[in-house]
Amino acid sequence: MDLALGVAMSGTSVRLALVDIADEDGRIVDCDEFALPVAGSIASPSTSESVVTAILGTQAIAAAGGHNLVAIGFSWQDERESDATTVMETLTELGFRNLRAVSALESADALAATIAAATKFDSVVVCVVEPQAVFQCVLQTGDTPESHSRTLDGGEAADVASRLAAGLDINPSAFVVLGSDPATDSVAQSLAAVVTCSVITTPRRELALARGAASVTETRLSCGAGTLRIRTLFLCPGSSL
Repeated sequence: MDLALGVAMSGTSVRLALVDIADEDGRIVDCDEFALPVAGSIASPSTSESVVTAILGTQAIAAAGGHNLVAIGFSWQDERESDATTVMETLTELGFRNLRAVSALESADALAATIAAATKFDSVVVCVVEPQAVFQCVLQTGDTPESHSRTLDGGEAADVASRLAAGLDINPSAFVVLGSDPATDSVAQSLAAVVTCSVITTPRRELALARGAASVTETRLSCGAGTLRIRTLFLCPGSSL
């Protein structure tokens, strides 16, 4: 079985998702998560060393199961760019070749396309709630592609939910709410109170960007005959989402 690994590095943690690239649902074969070491701590290995060790461990797990790790998608927040660069360089030196730097938006897009293909909805809105940004991807069959972004001030979950529901020119079949922010469930509950369609959450929703990073290594952003419209809602640093 050929597998892709998605790695999502935030300011406080790293999440890894090992995904079966032949499965249209983007099935997670294995996953891991750990907090980043405190900067400057003598007792802890550096962030880049911790991430490389985790990736090598995941590769060993895949190999032990008779699987091939064929691609790695790596996403990170801006404050971790130096660490991420070191990880990519180290992996290249170790012989990894199919490495791809993936933006958080690309990860969210790829995950949304995977979800849309798996659910078979005519239209679906996928919202990925992260500590520093909320990504909203709207997929509708036969729609005209467009993309735009806007900035949101911080706010409570109910305020974020109302903004996610506002400004849509479609009546989606469902909203899917994922993400690693602790307020993800609160946003989903608040969203369910202001929309008439289903609001869906899934297990392992905190792995959204890691799963998307794995998917983007092999998946084009398309959904059958449908097209993808992207709306990126950036939250100001320090917001109280």
